[in-house]
Amino acid sequence: MVPTRDSRATSKQLDLSPHYTGLLTEVFYPQFGVFDLDNELSEFPGETGVHGGVTFDVRGVIALTIREPTGLWREIWNLLPDRCLGIRVEDRFTRLHLLHATAFAVAEGIPVEALILHYGDRTQAELDLVYGQHVRNWWRKPGEPSEVPHGKVVWQGNNPIAHAAGATLRLYLSILENPYPDRKVTRLDFVSKGSQAVPFVVALTID
Repeated sequence: MVPTRDSRATSKQLDLSPHYTGLLTEVFYPQFGVFDLDNELSEFPGETGVHGGVTFDVRGVIALTIREPTGLWREIWNLLPDRCLGIRVEDRFTRLHLLHATAFAVAEGIPVEALILHYGDRTQAELDLVYGQHVRNWWRKPGEPSEVPHGKVVWQGNNPIAHAAGATLRLYLSILENPYPDRKVTRLDFVSKGSQAVPFVVALTID
């Protein structure tokens, strides 16, 4: 069950409740064995809190699917959407703050996700996020890079599965500029760009 939205959250912390595909305390994308069931984000504080200087409403995960799932896991991967449509905004804003990561890695420079803004005048704008520029894999093994030029790691933690593999966990903050801040945004979509990295978002805040 999704936790109740904190009374401290405002309209600036977008309410993702209707769109969550998983919880922080549970595996939120298909796993490949019973021993992977602790591969989750339960160490991350699921509440209204500040991460990287931005206040977020954190209660769940929206995870999208991978490109062209095949084999035994096709039916399970196909339970996850390739896009999340109609996240309610109904406001004007200058910047969109995204708390997110990917599950699995792809080559540097590959677009992995997009936020599509829908304006009240029926126009729209697409804001693409690129692997190695805005975001990386939520698992980090020793020697792998963390830095990205258009984002930053704002949380690091662990879970039993990552720890056993010698890895740690991380979430990124990316800040996207609204190209038309004077126009009211009615809703936005969170869309996979069709790579083999699984984009997931934990929270969205506007200002």
